[in-house]
Amino acid sequence: MIRLEGVTKSFGDRTILDGLDLHIERGEVFALMGRSGTGKSITLKHMVGLMKPDAGSVWIDGVNLATMDKRALKNLRRRFGYLFQSAALINWLDIEANVALPLREHTRMKPADIEERVRERLRWVRLVGDEHKLPSEISGGMKKRVGLARAIAMDPDIVLYDEPTSGLDPVTGRVIRNLIREVNERLGATSVMVTHDVLDAIEAADRIGFLFDGKVEEICTPDGLRDAKSERVRNFVQGHIAE
Repeated sequence: MIRLEGVTKSFGDRTILDGLDLHIERGEVFALMGRSGTGKSITLKHMVGLMKPDAGSVWIDGVNLATMDKRALKNLRRRFGYLFQSAALINWLDIEANVALPLREHTRMKPADIEERVRERLRWVRLVGDEHKLPSEISGGMKKRVGLARAIAMDPDIVLYDEPTSGLDPVTGRVIRNLIREVNERLGATSVMVTHDVLDAIEAADRIGFLFDGKVEEICTPDGLRDAKSERVRNFVQGHIAE
């Protein structure tokens, strides 16, 4: 579903991605792990065409993004849902209006159909009854769930998660991880999360890739983490579990 081949990206004299190769299968939840500043979020931006590689290519569902004109790229982006690290809610809109926003902006759905879709997505993320609260009136975990409901409002084929449990307590983090799995199964989507939290990867992902020095050093399943071939991967996992 997603393929990056030899992707290189530099800013000034600093190379962030250095010949990155990554293949993500249709229907899976894939976690990309690494320390802060290793290029995880930049990798996501390449997937949606917000950044262009200095070298290499990005393929989505068999199409090379470099061959797309602006209209085709815009249409492709509608196949994506994106949960931002901060949730990125609009403070003066209530929960219902935040979730409805992409449907109102990018579809011709009737108001009654939008209302039905929003109710369904809020039910999926356990927020029924909170529709008319403002972002300032809800917790950080609830904001993440609103952001998730908005990210999946348009039935995306691919859902991207940028540090989905950052800043949350352990119990709320587990709720979000469970929702990632549930949403992926309900939509039949492909999900990609970038995270530095090993629990995110273990509990939510089918496969986990580790980013070091601008490349994916190794890909493991959650069950295979302790038997990783790379010493850096083993040390990274052990260090974060110890924390």
